[in-house]
Amino acid sequence: MGNSFKRKKGTAQVVPQQSPVYVFSQPQQPVQYNPAIVQRQPQVTFQGGLPYSSPFITSQTTYENDIFLSSLTGWSIQDIERLRQEFLNYANLYGVIDRDGFRKLYIASLLNTTWQGVELNTEAAFRSFDVNQTGALDFNEYIMACLRMIRGV
Repeated sequence: MGNSFKRKKGTAQVVPQQSPVYVFSQPQQPVQYNPAIVQRQPQVTFQGGLPYSSPFITSQTTYENDIFLSSLTGWSIQDIERLRQEFLNYANLYGVIDRDGFRKLYIASLLNTTWQGVELNTEAAFRSFDVNQTGALDFNEYIMACLRMIRGV
């Protein structure tokens, strides 16, 4: 009936402790996991001069970037697109130019210059143009480099 405690003035009744009630029923089926549906970005195939697939770079974002670069530099969108094609001829699969690719592009654009002059200036120019110091130029860094070379900055 309960536990009894002796007190100075009598006894007190304590409610007996109850154990948890377990109800045994049929075994439950495992819950099926249905992950939330994740919308995948479509892979972009060769569009707008892009040599690689990327879910982030599309012909739309390329065109928007060209408009931005055109407004920034004052060059026509056609000039930006021509420079993009030249750039992509030397870019790697990630769409950037490493030092070797930059040297080739830089030399190709300065064929009327002496070889010694080109070699001396190439490394300094690359370091100057690689704004984020990654050892590679992305297209925006390249366009800004072209702008600096033309303006003589």
